[in-house]
Amino acid sequence: MKAPVVIFAVGNPSRGDDAIGPELHGELEKWLNNEMLADRFELIEDFQLNIEHALDLQGRQIALFIDAGENTPAPFDFRQIFRSTVATHSTHALPPESVLQVYYQMEGQEPRRPSCSACAAKTSTSAPA
Repeated sequence: MKAPVVIFAVGNPSRGDDAIGPELHGELEKWLNNEMLADRFELIEDFQLNIEHALDLQGRQIALFIDAGENTPAPFDFRQIFRSTVATHSTHALPPESVLQVYYQMEGQEPRRPSCSACAAKTSTSAPA
């Protein structure tokens, strides 16, 4: 049985402030284990989101995407997200809204509500994507 909550922690530790996703992944993993909540959450750490991550949304009640963001108000932005109205995909990184669009194309329906939120942490520098 899948955990009801999936958290995508996105970023690259070798790129300084783009490491917020992996850093939070490690801290969340420790905290969830200490609080005996780990079975209710699946943590997925990756350098970037890809179309395959839409499969990880199947059967979930809540999805949270954590990543560094450009022009993000300090200290972070937390908001509900919706699928992209423009079908975009690439062999490279996707924004969370495009992952939701891929899910919609696969399943023919939106993920459960309330389900998908994004948390973008303010970066101190603009690193190329």
